[in-house]
Amino acid sequence: MTAPVGTAIRRLAEEDWALLRDLRLTALRDAPGAFWATYAQEVGLDEEAWRTRLRDRLVFAGYHAGEPAGLVGGYVDGDGEANLMMMWVAPAARGSGLAGLLIETVLDWARAAGRPRVLLWVADPNTGARRLYERHGFSPTGRTGQLPHEPPVPEREYAREL
Repeated sequence: MTAPVGTAIRRLAEEDWALLRDLRLTALRDAPGAFWATYAQEVGLDEEAWRTRLRDRLVFAGYHAGEPAGLVGGYVDGDGEANLMMMWVAPAARGSGLAGLLIETVLDWARAAGRPRVLLWVADPNTGARRLYERHGFSPTGRTGQLPHEPPVPEREYAREL
């Protein structure tokens, strides 16, 4: 996918821990019901915790108009499945094409790693995210779960064959 004008993606390295922290905490404040973790759970994490996340996972920052405005991660689970996680785009960058570019970046990573599909989970109330993933070829698998919030938020697993 060609990057829309004014957007860019950059893989984060361990020394980018503060950028990851800032984007993640902003995402948790912006969309508190969309993620497994909450702002309260992550705001107190120390530098080493953020660095560990960057050592253990693939994380990309998305830029819009030269500013950090998005986040997505990828990992391989214990079953060997590629997973997309932590997807978020700042309100000011929504509609710019950045979200699609972030998704395609994880799909490209999974293809290069020889993974046959990519999985993700999305909260039921997050209709905008569900539509976005469906536009990018993801379909519900039929598996359901709940985000561990109070009250719990229902979520669905989606998959995209590569």
